[in-house]
Amino acid sequence: MRRHLMPLAVAACLALAGCASLPTSSAPAPFDVSARDGSGIQFSAEGPSDGADAATLVSDFLLACAAGPQAAYATARLFLSAASARSWQPETEILVYDTDTAPSVSAGSETGTEVEVTVSVLGVASIDASGVLTRVAASTVTRTFSLVREEGQWRINSPENLVLMSRASFTASFSLANLYFPTTEGGDLVADPRWYPSRRLASHLLAGLVEGPRQSLEPVTANAIPAGTTVPSQGLD
Repeated sequence: MRRHLMPLAVAACLALAGCASLPTSSAPAPFDVSARDGSGIQFSAEGPSDGADAATLVSDFLLACAAGPQAAYATARLFLSAASARSWQPETEILVYDTDTAPSVSAGSETGTEVEVTVSVLGVASIDASGVLTRVAASTVTRTFSLVREEGQWRINSPENLVLMSRASFTASFSLANLYFPTTEGGDLVADPRWYPSRRLASHLLAGLVEGPRQSLEPVTANAIPAGTTVPSQGLD
């Protein structure tokens, strides 16, 4: 079945919709989609600085998250406690915040081995693990990070399974694409827009096809991929 999955996907179900810019206003409206110019920006980040205070560590963690999708968030994991680095699932949700408004980062009172750091951003959208984007009215979103000391250094402990990412970082690292699913009557194809990491995009597209349409489209669409089909664990380039 695997050898037939790619031709099926290319022939009937996939259409790359190009890079898009996220909206800045709160009024309901379609996302402004523009053509990709082929000059993708690659973000890079460094690991935590030795002796960084709690607020600086969290600020640098946010910068590392911007480069995350290109390296499976390997750099961002360096800011986490040893246990959290293994268990953190950043792909679960991405909270996109307004690029023009810098995150507000403030640390509470330290106990010597623990401290909480609060981050406030102007959220504009969220993307779930399936690449489905939900646009939200621009509003302040606050998240709290608990930090502990490990070997004398502050590290984030038990973070939420999500990533905070600026709109600019998100649109530079992710691509908007359409999955196409046949209607239940079989006469037409219905577009299902998704946002996936630009790196290994083909693998994400195929996984999306196997998973099927978003919940809101399930009553009117069918999944043409046979049950039990899987995408190779090594993915596709």
